[in-house]
Amino acid sequence: QERVGEKIFDAFQGEAQEKVKSLIEEVLLEPGKRSQGIVQYLTQDKETIYAEIEMHNLLHEPAIDGIAVKIRDISERRKAEKELEYLSTHDVLTGLPNRIYCERNLKILGEEAKRDDKKFALIVADIDGVKYVNYSLGYDLGDQLILKIVERLKENLGDNTTLSRHMDDHFVICAKDINTLEECEAEAENILRLFKNPFLVENYELDISVNLGIAMFPKDAKDVLSLKNNAKTALMRAKKEGKNTYRIYASKMDIQSYKEFILRSDLHKAIENNQLSIHYKPIVNTRTNQILAAEAKVI
Repeated sequence: QERVGEKIFDAFQGEAQEKVKSLIEEVLLEPGKRSQGIVQYLTQDKETIYAEIEMHNLLHEPAIDGIAVKIRDISERRKAEKELEYLSTHDVLTGLPNRIYCERNLKILGEEAKRDDKKFALIVADIDGVKYVNYSLGYDLGDQLILKIVERLKENLGDNTTLSRHMDDHFVICAKDINTLEECEAEAENILRLFKNPFLVENYELDISVNLGIAMFPKDAKDVLSLKNNAKTALMRAKKEGKNTYRIYASKMDIQSYKEFILRSDLHKAIENNQLSIHYKPIVNTRTNQILAAEAKVI
């Protein structure tokens, strides 16, 4: 009602105005044509709302001889949709981006890096000790611990990094503009340093460790899927070498992982096919010739 007698374009600004113009051009293509879209609408009180606009070409109807336009306020619906979108792409506890958001962002980073000839590092962090706290002290205290960890990470990570939470104790960091191995190592050392001091939660001082697996784009992978897999391979290598360690991906890791896979597979087959035998080597007191024990070997 407040727009009666005024130009329809006055209610829209910028992109919204262009959108309305395109809707009108579309609806004018033929009699009876309909067009529909969602734009931002400016009320006379200068309030911006989301409006769903539906246009219907009735120029061929003598009684109307015009375009019928319906405008409906869908601001509440858009708000609910945005909330659902946020919940689907963010971790409930920490508010950090989750795995879905991270994978979308990683794809965008890869496309930008290819286009602009830039590099970035993907750091996969596995935090050890959170599950023990959950089982021993309860999940509420475990949640507080996670929040403390996230707070420390966010305070110390650079502006060009994106931190996301994939699982309870599994985090992923995308570090942009890392161009050299030395810069990558410095970032990893910085993260490890954050876990040297215990986390104070209620009356507990909790010692938590972390392992990092790192892969660089495009040096270690030409696509983001391979980059994620390579970072996970580096993480597995770091976890095998002890706590608070990091490893940067190298192609020889794939070779080593393959050898270990074959060894595991062959070992299971050897047990099933009864291909292993036990040999005992006695341990003897040389003075008395008394057998003290026996060493067992599986060959």
